[in-house]
Amino acid sequence: MGHAYWIFTKAAMSEEMVAMCLRLGGERISEPSLMFEFRAPGTPPAPGMPDVLVSLHPGKIWFSGSGGTAEFTAVLLRRFLDAAIEGSSDGGVRVEEE
Repeated sequence: MGHAYWIFTKAAMSEEMVAMCLRLGGERISEPSLMFEFRAPGTPPAPGMPDVLVSLHPGKIWFSGSGGTAEFTAVLLRRFLDAAIEGSSDGGVRVEEE
């Protein structure tokens, strides 16, 4: 069982955040959804069972590490936290564990 977090940031639904999801290998679940599945390199495809699931919402990002490797999940979480901080003009970023 993994961990889920809410990252509260003004940058949550920015074009840059969507582009980052795609650049980092996120697969958009469906259009126009802002939900992305991530799989660690070398992980065999398992429909509906991503290593990490990310969903962009107004003012917040839902990040769920669902059992992938700890290192992959941690690196990806760090990338989202860094992007949230960089994209928030006032630095107002808050994280809550779900």
